[in-house]
Amino acid sequence: MSDIAGELARVRGAFEQPTLTLLHQRLAPVIIAIFRSSFSRDVASIPAPRLHDQVEAHLDELRLAVVPMDVVDA
Repeated sequence: MSDIAGELARVRGAFEQPTLTLLHQRLAPVIIAIFRSSFSRDVASIPAPRLHDQVEAHLDELRLAVVPMDVVDA
């Protein structure tokens, strides 16, 4: 017998975490692109002030790349 109920409970718990709740937003593609650009296998942690600077830089770059403003500025 499988433990599908336990697995579902674990998955539901994961989706209640702040990181995964970001995926429920319409901006999820932007969020994931920024996270993938900021973190890697070699960089698992970034000080918050540095991450904020990187996010602003990435958003500026997206604006310059003519990504629709409702996607970047929402």
